[in-house]
Amino acid sequence: MADLTGVNDTLPVRVGGVSSTSGLPDNYADVNVGGSLQVAGQGIAGTPAGGVVSIQGVTGGTAVPSSQSGIWTTGRTWTLASGTDSVSAVQSGTWTTGRTWTLTSGTDSVSVIQSTSPWITKDQSDGPVSPGTVASFSQLIGGQFNTVLPTLTTGQQSAIQVDASARQIIAPLTNASVVKAQLQDNAGNGITSASNGAAGNQLLSVQTPDTTTATTALGALNANVIVAMAGLASVGFQILAGTLIGTVTPQCSLDGGTTWENCNFYNPTTSAITGNVVFSSANTLTILSILPIGGSSHVRVIVTAYTSGTGNALLRASQVTGAAGAVTAAAFGTVTNSYITLGTNTTTQLLTTNTNRKYAYISNNSGGTIAIQFGSATGLTSAARGLVIPNGNYYELKGDNLYTGSVYAYTNASGLVIAVTEGTP
Repeated sequence: MADLTGVNDTLPVRVGGVSSTSGLPDNYADVNVGGSLQVAGQGIAGTPAGGVVSIQGVTGGTAVPSSQSGIWTTGRTWTLASGTDSVSAVQSGTWTTGRTWTLTSGTDSVSVIQSTSPWITKDQSDGPVSPGTVASFSQLIGGQFNTVLPTLTTGQQSAIQVDASARQIIAPLTNASVVKAQLQDNAGNGITSASNGAAGNQLLSVQTPDTTTATTALGALNANVIVAMAGLASVGFQILAGTLIGTVTPQCSLDGGTTWENCNFYNPTTSAITGNVVFSSANTLTILSILPIGGSSHVRVIVTAYTSGTGNALLRASQVTGAAGAVTAAAFGTVTNSYITLGTNTTTQLLTTNTNRKYAYISNNSGGTIAIQFGSATGLTSAARGLVIPNGNYYELKGDNLYTGSVYAYTNASGLVIAVTEGTP
């Protein structure tokens, strides 16, 4: 290629080309009549040829659009700090975010008004500390000290009151300020101590310290004084000195006073247990304990034999259990020892009925076997029946198994001698 000559022929970069007329290489690039650089063959006006880029345009033609894919130059340069990859932009016009807000010149925030979502945008605890009308929103916490406590009316509120040391003031309870409740039976009736024994109260045992009857005249056959036990542990009987000549008997009931069973008196002075008391002449002052069947609902004393006169009596039930203790551990001061020879193949009575009996034992050291039976001799026909006591053994009647009735023995052997001891007051 020939060297470039002419203007600026000293520049280090030279552009070579081929003449479009002669087809020979030369030092000049071709341009078209409009002055545009031709890279390849000249295009037709209005339609650039393939491979031809029109820098300034084609005379009479259309410019070819181009897309940016590299670095843009915007006329202003930002230098990014080391390690950053973003440029902070300050909004000064209108931004479109899916919905358009127009910012007033010089502002940089948008005001939002709550419509549906549960936003909390401020504290609504506006209840006043001072006593007065309740606020729309009130969440008072803490207390207030007043030298004179406030007096409120219906619908008003007040802060919790504290003393000068910030200790909460709680008014003492009064009878009028205490909520009261009363137990009721199945029919809705209030239960009191006077309700004891009522059929509707059987699900609840209401127990009082003691229950006493009014003084009642015993002056006729079947005249009686009765007390409801209501779960109480013991009962006592008292008859004042009077003119009654007759017999009084203690009885107890398990079914609320419908069916009666005889029980016993206990005399704490003599430790005697008796089934009744007989006044053969005008009655004297008599005070006795009664020993009812366990679980008794009612106890009474009734005139079972009557001659004449009247005695005034009462019953009292309580939790005092001294009488029961005296019965189970009753002392005796008199001892009767007997040595009884038994008949062969027959029954022999060892003890007769004795309501004053406090203790007894039957000892068999006779060399043979005996059998004993309580109450009667009926059916006792063998030493293998009843309660068998072998040679060298004994049986006691005491405490909870104290029996005051008659006792019989049987043996098949002959010449047996049995030792019997009985204790009485």
